[in-house]
Amino acid sequence: MKKIFSLATAAMILLLSSCQPEDKQEKVVCIDFDEVALPEPGYQHQMPYVKNDLPLSFGHSYTFYEEWGYDSWTGFVLSNQTDTETPGYVNQYSVASGAAASGENFLVFFRDSYDASHNEIAFTDASEHLFKSMAFCNATYAYLSMKNGDDFSKKFEDGDWFKL
Repeated sequence: MKKIFSLATAAMILLLSSCQPEDKQEKVVCIDFDEVALPEPGYQHQMPYVKNDLPLSFGHSYTFYEEWGYDSWTGFVLSNQTDTETPGYVNQYSVASGAAASGENFLVFFRDSYDASHNEIAFTDASEHLFKSMAFCNATYAYLSMKNGDDFSKKFEDGDWFKL
């Protein structure tokens, strides 16, 4: 009787441990953006961030307006700027926490209200992918604008909110 019970238990363990198909094995990848050496002044806004070994894309758009002498970007930009004090758009690439969640580099996001494809993080293959976690922090520009108010926004008061 002990042998039958042991055999049945072993068969049940084998059955339960092989329920997940081999092609559905979980693979966890940490994306910390530190494989890119950023040029001075510590951000890369003219081209999208690409991680060649992953089927992952981050929306991005860059335009230089030669006739007016300025440029514009939307979507995701790679940065390592950590100035937590300077208000205004001149500090649009810094993170309000003063550091990346992991490593040195991070992505800064600016929403494109005209073309939503620049606002997306997307997988470029047909496989199913899940994010296990993501870390978010306000950019210094947005944080100080909400905290103190500026030409574009009023100072946040009790009951105000920021939608992510």
